[in-house]
Amino acid sequence: AEGRELFEHEWTPNDPLALSLEQRFESLDGRTTQSSAGVRTDRWNGFFSASRITRDAYDLTPADLSTTGSALEKVGVTGKAGVKLGRSTSLQATTRYYGDDAKDVTVSSRGVVQDDLVEDTRYQTVLDFRTKPDLNGALNVRGHISRYEHSFDRTVRSTGVLTPDLTNERMA
Repeated sequence: AEGRELFEHEWTPNDPLALSLEQRFESLDGRTTQSSAGVRTDRWNGFFSASRITRDAYDLTPADLSTTGSALEKVGVTGKAGVKLGRSTSLQATTRYYGDDAKDVTVSSRGVVQDDLVEDTRYQTVLDFRTKPDLNGALNVRGHISRYEHSFDRTVRSTGVLTPDLTNERMA
């Protein structure tokens, strides 16, 4: 994969601000875009990042549907914010989202052609409290909420006409 960084700044311990943007162009019309930003003061800190990865479907042998590769898209977003509440106490919140979509063509052992769409999404939020009241002890308290969803839709092709056979699954 070839990549070209449009702008990047290495974050050193003394920098109050960091920014990064990257764009890559890859084979199979693949693209990766990533960006991030971070800020820090003596008391507060924050971070945000976003990414998107895409690839077009491909067909190695057009006459043979079993050689078709999946089109895909992946999206990710992360945000963090933290605050120092004292010399040895801090609170940090982190939230994340990931989404993956894939479109595929499959051929069953009986020669039935199927168009599949798979979608996965994940959400996660974490709250982290840390304190060290004295030299002998420390207390860390973490709350965590997450959710995962998976969706699978299949359409069976018959004689070139799309015939819905919507098989759906949802998990949370």
